Amino acid sequence: MPTEPSEKDLQLAQDILNIFDQQDESGEYLFPDEEVRHVLPLLILGSGLKPDECSPAVQEVLGEFAQLAGLDMKASADEISAQVKAFYEEYPPDETLLGGLQALLRENAAGMQELANKAAQRVTGREESNVPLSARKPEKGAVKGGALARMNVDGAMKKKDAKKK
Repeated sequence: MPTEPSEKDLQLAQDILNIFDQQDESGEYLFPDEEVRHVLPLLILGSGLKPDECSPAVQEVLGEFAQLAGLDMKASADEISAQVKAFYEEYPPDETLLGGLQALLRENAAGMQELANKAAQRVTGREESNVPLSARKPEKGAVKGGALARMNVDGAMKKKDAKKK
């Protein structure tokens, strides 16, 4: 059974959602849903969160990504990691969005190395994840969707798919 997220985990999740939710002076989101959806699989897969622990909307994003990237789900964790890396090298995320996420993760580096070391075990199901973006009912004080709640699930990755063709 997954462990409950720590206060540090919850704060990191909220900080990530705050990056996604940034707005300009006119109230427009700096990062369109398409860009958030494009970087979200990289963030989730990098954390080692298992798809069955995610909300249905996030599972759909991961499923669309797996199809779009042509991931071989029967491959080893290292091979899948290489496939994900190759996809993002060919179709990189928005530099500002990715830079903001990377800066945040560097700030939270204590404990992140352990998370990175365990990511392959989590992806393959050898270890449970405690990242708070899950399908279970949110606990009191848990992050409740933020930028993820505003995302349009239906066909949001089609523009990326069209670019790939």
